Amino acid sequence: MGFVGSYVWKLRQVWGSQLLIGIGAEIVITNTKGQILLGMRKDLNVWASFGGHMDPKEDITACALREVYEEVGLKLQPSQLTPIGFLSKYDKVINTYPNGDEMQSLALVFTAICEDERTAIDGEYDSFKWFDVDALPENMQLFSKNSVGMYQAWLKTKKFQVE
Repeated sequence: MGFVGSYVWKLRQVWGSQLLIGIGAEIVITNTKGQILLGMRKDLNVWASFGGHMDPKEDITACALREVYEEVGLKLQPSQLTPIGFLSKYDKVINTYPNGDEMQSLALVFTAICEDERTAIDGEYDSFKWFDVDALPENMQLFSKNSVGMYQAWLKTKKFQVE
């Protein structure tokens, strides 16, 4: 599902552009070469990882799987998801969209290795590209920079990260 008709869209009809707090999942997708998949967002013109807010009555794993399928076209299994951290610090999770909407998005961050490199173009992204961990693009969405940074720290320590 796109944004129109979504749970957050319905909240926006009542609350307008003021700050909303949401919880969701962020997924750092890697391939067997250790590269990270990012998508070029149409609305923000920046590279981003994948994820989104939970729908009512949805658990966090279902949210992660749904978002990856909706945004990338990859059908992952729950066993492919590894939780690596939780993002909650305001300066790391605040998003202001071009229309003025503000969202403080708390997220459980997962990683998933994907053997299937097929990607689908949805309404949010113009293109997808695999990047080496040490050669990421400069124009990344703040939330995605923090998620990927958390992934990089997790790679070194294998410890659950909290920021």
